[in-house]
Amino acid sequence: MQREEGFTLIELLVAMSLAALLMTLGAFSLRQYWLVRSLKGAGGEVTAQLRSLQQRAASESSPLIFGASFLPGTGTWSTFRYDLGDNRSDPADDTCLVQGNQTLTTGVTVLSTSAFAAPSQVSPTVLAAAPPSGCGIPSSAHVTVFYPKGTATGGHVDLHQPSLGRSAAVCVSPLTARVSQRTIAESASC
Repeated sequence: MQREEGFTLIELLVAMSLAALLMTLGAFSLRQYWLVRSLKGAGGEVTAQLRSLQQRAASESSPLIFGASFLPGTGTWSTFRYDLGDNRSDPADDTCLVQGNQTLTTGVTVLSTSAFAAPSQVSPTVLAAAPPSGCGIPSSAHVTVFYPKGTATGGHVDLHQPSLGRSAAVCVSPLTARVSQRTIAESASC
């Protein structure tokens, strides 16, 4: 009697079960990696934009104030330029121009903002007014601004990836206007 070479049905089922298990674990790990990268990418994007605003505020020839507004609970935020006008003490000739509306990547939302002080020299009515004289920023938005003298309204904005249950913070130092990104565990030291 001659024996045929090959695999038995049981061997094939075991091999296919192991392959299916490995593919399932790989897909879960890939999803986790993708969500972590989206949170880090959103934090990096906000950090880069805030640093750009800080540099523009320091380099402009006229005293323009640059800032960003964040809407907690959403994935949207915007950047703006605020011109104090000719009469610095009268907000009637101030103008505000939205420079860009951004959306955070892949389900990342603004969880909260903390300790952003009320910006001095910036009129809340001009920020809330409709364009062309105002920015149309809702009163519920939290605003940070960068001044030409190199300071800012300090605080931090917490970004959250709900699918992952993790958060990251982008911090703004009030005295130096330094912008940094931290994990949520480190955000208390902003």
